[in-house]
Amino acid sequence: LSYSCGERTSTIEITEIIESSATNPYIPEGFSVVSDNVDEGFVIEDEYGNQYVWIPVANGKLTRNTMLSTEYVETGSTASELVNSVAKYYGFYLGRFEASQYEVDGLVAAASMAGKIPWTNVSYLNATNHAENADDVFGYKDCKTALLNSYAWDTTLAWIDSTVTNYSSNVNYGNYSGTIYPTGYTESDNIKNVCDIAGNVREWTTEIYRSIGKNNPDNVIQRVVRGGSANLSKTPASHIYYPENTSDNYWGFRTVLYK
Repeated sequence: LSYSCGERTSTIEITEIIESSATNPYIPEGFSVVSDNVDEGFVIEDEYGNQYVWIPVANGKLTRNTMLSTEYVETGSTASELVNSVAKYYGFYLGRFEASQYEVDGLVAAASMAGKIPWTNVSYLNATNHAENADDVFGYKDCKTALLNSYAWDTTLAWIDSTVTNYSSNVNYGNYSGTIYPTGYTESDNIKNVCDIAGNVREWTTEIYRSIGKNNPDNVIQRVVRGGSANLSKTPASHIYYPENTSDNYWGFRTVLYK
């Protein structure tokens, strides 16, 4: 594009701006790219060493296997935010690793780092608070963190199943040894750069199980835990639910990151 002003002529070169898409992930401010192959797992890392994997969603619509159920519901604001974000950016970032504890200036955050002991003995209530506060503690500028929800879990499994047949429906990949290993330790459960989805520790999600007609005298909200653990051989797709104020040695959690 050229224009003239008196005797001077200037030229402005217009470069086409490539929009974010399933195959062209946005990179949040302050992050660097560790692995740039979307099909094999596009990985970004912050200055502390937290890593997240891009989960591409070509049609902009997240998968949720319990969508038609009357007993499983997603009502949280962060789940709705993720749905809207994916509709715009055609993907989201999943914590590559199960959450571990990391301290920054006296504050403990939910990290996504390799070689760490997973954060267990944590209730849903504490897990969601730490997951949602991680972006502030780590100083993220243009993205948010939250606890994994059913949309993110099921969409991730669908993406893995697209190239790893029946990954979500068997127990051939995870750590079910009885001993919880450091994050990323189990090579067979490092699929598309996502680690420990099948086993090691089971993971809280924001999904609610409504105990319609069932015995719940205290009327405590029950949250869904996904996957298997070192002490329980459950498939990655499995669901079970517990009161949100309880915890266990083999229950942990994971974060998502999105705009």
